[in-house]
Amino acid sequence: MPKTFLDDDTPFTNQLLRSVVAAAKLPDIQTARALLAAYEPRDAIEAMLASQLVAMQAALAECARRAAEPGLSAEELLRRTAAVIRLDKSIRSVQHSLGRKASHPPAAAPPAAAPPAAAPIVPLDERLKAHFVDGGTSIH
Repeated sequence: MPKTFLDDDTPFTNQLLRSVVAAAKLPDIQTARALLAAYEPRDAIEAMLASQLVAMQAALAECARRAAEPGLSAEELLRRTAAVIRLDKSIRSVQHSLGRKASHPPAAAPPAAAPPAAAPIVPLDERLKAHFVDGGTSIH
């Protein structure tokens, strides 16, 4: 794994890791370090964005768990589902800011297809004339 910003043991890094442990309710700093390192932050800004992602993903999992509780009213289910959707959008936004659009390798792009052949453009007056000449049986 390439060297990341988190490999340096600085007061900033230590505080960031402690914050992630608290925000995401993680068991220890090693877990926080592993989760943040997966984003391979190259500087302090990327490390902070990665910490936001880890905390938001933990919150998303908790919101999804709560939305799946049995016996919710329709209104409460919609409210909780909306919270999950908002968090998901926020996560995607931060991933975009970090330049990590997906946590997995992108799928291979399908081969480029030839553009469809364009139908010839027939002026409207010619289409109307053809319609009336043919006795109303053909409209192009």
